[in-house]
Amino acid sequence: MSSSEQMPKYKCHKEVWAVKIKAIRHLKDGSATIVTQEEGVTPFRVDEAYLKKHQPECGGYYVVYEDGYKSFSPAEPFEAGYSLKLDYIPIHRWKLSRIDDIYDAIFRYRQAGKRVPFEWVDELRNLEKETQRY
Repeated sequence: MSSSEQMPKYKCHKEVWAVKIKAIRHLKDGSATIVTQEEGVTPFRVDEAYLKKHQPECGGYYVVYEDGYKSFSPAEPFEAGYSLKLDYIPIHRWKLSRIDDIYDAIFRYRQAGKRVPFEWVDELRNLEKETQRY
C-alpha cells in the first residue's frame, strides 16, 4: 500500500487571488518582473527568495492566499482545483465587446441568484449612450 492510500484525503475550499503568468523578466539583482495574461494587472516584481522557492514558469499561476502567503501553481492543478469567482471581476475585464454580451452576463449573474452591482448597470448605460452616437 502506498503512503497516499494510508493518508486521509482532503478537498480544497480556499479562496485565493491568482493571475496566469505570461512572462518572467529576470533582473540583475536576482529578482524578476512578472507579466500576467490578465488585462489590467500591472507587471509586478518578485524577489529572489520567491523565485528560488517556487520556481515559477510561464503559463502557471502566481497565487496569493488570504493570509498573504505568495506561491506558484502549475496551470493544470490550479485550473483543476479552482474556478473563477465572477462576482469579483469588474465587467470591463470580461472583455465584453458588445452590449448583447453584457446583457447576457447580467442575465447569467441574476440566474445564479447574485445581485448585479450598480457599476455594471452604469457601464451598460454608458456603452448604450456611446453606441447611439454612431
